[in-house]
Amino acid sequence: MCMGIQNMSSVKVKATVVEDNTGIKSQLPVLLTEQGELSVVTDYLLDMEANGVSASVMNQFIQVVSVELHPEVIHYPPRFASKTDPHF
Repeated sequence: MCMGIQNMSSVKVKATVVEDNTGIKSQLPVLLTEQGELSVVTDYLLDMEANGVSASVMNQFIQVVSVELHPEVIHYPPRFASKTDPHF
């Protein structure tokens, strides 16, 4: 998915985004990395908001992108964990 930016630390924050000089504001989750905000993700979230996508779906999208950025941090719920998994 995000091939050139794997294993990058990121944090989800709630941001107020002003798209242009009309003053229209949107509050939505944004992913920040050491290099700054991931604008392609923010643009997609703005498109999702414009199309009436729920906040929970946007948060799920952020979670998926975050896992793609650092896949070593995947935490499986206990019902999916294998008994041979050393993390459980």
